[in-house]
Amino acid sequence: MLSSKLARRTLLLFILSSLIPIIVFSFLGSRQIEQLYTKKQQQELRQTAKNFGLILFERLSFLELHTAHLRSMLLQGDSKEISAAALDKFTSDEIAAVRLINSDDTARHFQLNSTVAENFYQHLSNVRTPALIVSNGKEPTLYFVYRPLQVDGKMLVSFQLSSEYMWRHLDNYDPRIKYSVRGSDGGLLFETRDDLDLHLTSTHKLVEGEGAAVWSLYLDARYAAGDWKISAFSTGADSVTDAQQFKTSIRYTTILAILLAALISTYVIRRTTAPIFALRKGIEQINQNRFGHLVDISSGDEFEALGNTFNGMSLRLHNYIFAMRSLAAIDRLILEKLKIEDVVRVVLVEGVELLHAKRLCFFVSSDDLSNPNDFYSFSEGCEISGGVITINNYDLYQLHHPQSIRKISDTAINRETFPFSSEADYIYTNVLWQNEKPKAILIAVFNSLPEDYVAGIASSFSDHVNVALANCNWEEKLFQQAHYDLLTGLPNRYRFRDKLKDTLEQAQGAKQQVALLLIDIDNFKKINDSFGQKTGDETLQRMANLLASAAGLERPLARIGANAFALIYIFPLNSRTTIVEETGALAERIRLAARTPLTLNNHKFSNTVTIGIALYPNDTESSETLLQCADEAMLEAKKYGKNHIYYYSEVYNTSALERARFTADINRALSNNEFELYYQPKVNLRTQKMDGCEALIRWNHPEKGLLTPYFFLPQAEEYGLIGELGIWVLREAARQKVEWQSHGVNPGRIAVNVSVLQLIDKDFARDVQRILAETLCKGEQLEFEITETAYVEDMDNFRVVISDLEKTGIVFSVDDYGTGYSSLSMILKLPVAKLKIDKSFVDGIPGNDISNYIVEYVIGMAKKIGITVIAEGVESTEQLGLLKQYKCDIIQGYIFSLPVPATKLVEMLEDNAFAAQFSSLQALLSEKLSD
Repeated sequence: MLSSKLARRTLLLFILSSLIPIIVFSFLGSRQIEQLYTKKQQQELRQTAKNFGLILFERLSFLELHTAHLRSMLLQGDSKEISAAALDKFTSDEIAAVRLINSDDTARHFQLNSTVAENFYQHLSNVRTPALIVSNGKEPTLYFVYRPLQVDGKMLVSFQLSSEYMWRHLDNYDPRIKYSVRGSDGGLLFETRDDLDLHLTSTHKLVEGEGAAVWSLYLDARYAAGDWKISAFSTGADSVTDAQQFKTSIRYTTILAILLAALISTYVIRRTTAPIFALRKGIEQINQNRFGHLVDISSGDEFEALGNTFNGMSLRLHNYIFAMRSLAAIDRLILEKLKIEDVVRVVLVEGVELLHAKRLCFFVSSDDLSNPNDFYSFSEGCEISGGVITINNYDLYQLHHPQSIRKISDTAINRETFPFSSEADYIYTNVLWQNEKPKAILIAVFNSLPEDYVAGIASSFSDHVNVALANCNWEEKLFQQAHYDLLTGLPNRYRFRDKLKDTLEQAQGAKQQVALLLIDIDNFKKINDSFGQKTGDETLQRMANLLASAAGLERPLARIGANAFALIYIFPLNSRTTIVEETGALAERIRLAARTPLTLNNHKFSNTVTIGIALYPNDTESSETLLQCADEAMLEAKKYGKNHIYYYSEVYNTSALERARFTADINRALSNNEFELYYQPKVNLRTQKMDGCEALIRWNHPEKGLLTPYFFLPQAEEYGLIGELGIWVLREAARQKVEWQSHGVNPGRIAVNVSVLQLIDKDFARDVQRILAETLCKGEQLEFEITETAYVEDMDNFRVVISDLEKTGIVFSVDDYGTGYSSLSMILKLPVAKLKIDKSFVDGIPGNDISNYIVEYVIGMAKKIGITVIAEGVESTEQLGLLKQYKCDIIQGYIFSLPVPATKLVEMLEDNAFAAQFSSLQALLSEKLSD
């Protein structure tokens, strides 16, 4: 049994492991027990000293009560007449003597030192309890001394306490222990058992571990006698005997433990070495590539379980090696295929044999499917034209179990999406992910639960398939990296050149013209130098988004340089004016969008761009030359300063420069407050009072004088400036309304014209809400007039914008009704409250029968559906009379007032001019009718 090194080493370790702890325990245990016995003795001595001291305190307390009573009896008489014989009457077993002492002689009488005497007098003067004095003579004597008697302030009464009473029965309190009582000065007051010679002159020399304990009886606060030390001492013979007995038992226990360790180690060695030898033989077989060798261990314990585990491992190694060889063969087949169709066929054919599955199904996502949750489905005998199924995210989550084979009844797999799951009892499912998106799904079904290792092989198989699928897309990814900008995601210069070349070839056959816009971010190097490359990169990304949004999806943007972008714009072959208008408007939108303030890394700034434009075929028919022309135009624009638009052909730059000058004039006018609002009143025909007014913009041009909207609004809308003017008009109208209201002037709602560009601006509703909040104007005080041609162009989008604005309380009216392509049924789709008949129809009445019919019909239809009708451009009494006859609600026109400044409108309201004017018009109308 001890022939092997393992057996001998195990025996030695067993003996050492049992012997060393026992020896250490014996040594430490003996010391610990001695300490415990000593500690216990100390605790007992300390407690018995305390009990002894409490007996003394109890006797002192009794004597205090007794002497206090005697003192009260003395106070009933005259201390001058009290004789010694009279005082002797107060003696008893407890009181040995009673004396009257002059307070001045107390220290001398009791032989007190200065410190004790001072403490004595202070106690008697401040505390009602007596002072306890110890007289150290041949035998210590105790006295209770009380404060001066009332009859004679200098007389003290002294009670000598009986020593016999004080120490009675204490000699035999505990025969095993010697007690001693010492005063605060260390003098011995009392001790028991003279037979125990401690050789101690002071209790302060008694320390723990010498069989002695000291307890302090605190008497200073009550009796001004300091603290008495109660000491107790024991010889400790009992504790020594107990400790010796314990050491003896430890020796026998140690010997017995060593014998048991030897017997147990012999048994354990025999039970251990046999299985180990068997496992060693099995490992030697595996080392010789004989994986089928099994070990036979029947020990009924963990060694048997280890043997079974070894056998299972051996079989799994055999199966894994077979699987790895099969996977390697499959890898060679897959990596030779460059198409997903070929990979799918290899997966289906080889996967079933590898996993020993009943059936295997494969689902693959593809870039040609718009929904990322759509997959092509395949099974045995499939083609790449397999059906498309949609798998929602919940089902994907249920399918992602790459490391386990589950019982189908325990899964939440959708039976409708995967009907084949009902064909077997067990299933393996795995979702293959690429770039955090599901790329493929592998599903294998089994009739019975396969071995555990099959799940691992299936997981490895899935990984190999995923690599193969990624390899199929590698060429496409290389193309993306080579032709697209990594920072912005836009096509790069190489991709853009190919796109431009293809576009020009298509335009040549379709007889179309093409504009190339080269956009350069001004001062971009300063951004990099000032704020760092990270901020510069983020600026490029944000600018790319702004420029792409302004250009529109149908006009793809490309990044062709560090801070240069290019844009291709295709439009039908047309006149030069149309070319300039369309490309100029597009370039202006891009230029304005580039000025949008950006906040990046706590830095707020805005950018400008310079745009060069070249046209095909006007400037050139070559794509390379067209790009050079646009670059030259951009560089030429920079000569005139940054933030400019320039055409390669000088013939187009006249219009571009005109646009630039007009834009500068508008911006200057906004900065210098050159614009002003005039207000044209609206008169209610029923009440004959003012019922709101329309705000009309005027330009106090420093050179041309007062300009009406006719001279600048069309250009502002063409050049993309109408939004800024519209915001100014809205803000000024809201401010004026609040100012009027603060002065008690109420002209009714102020109507503001809203342009097409404002209505299609997604931020317009938010801008309106901000202006109302800043000016403290309520939405109920404003009215928006929308031209009919504006809202019919995009009814759905306008309905959303108007719905948001309606929540603020703003009322909407249709301006210029009848001039567009709308109808009354379209008006019903929008929350319109008022309808304004265009001036062209009002001009035709009453002489034109068609105009009369149209006006009468529009008023009648509008009133039936609850819409208020406004007639604008009323200039004659005949028109007024006919409109009143048709029951028109509100009149607006020169017949009542031209557009006037705000101050003039207030004067008209204060003079009640409209009622008087209305009366004179009625009289004039009646006169004409009578003629």
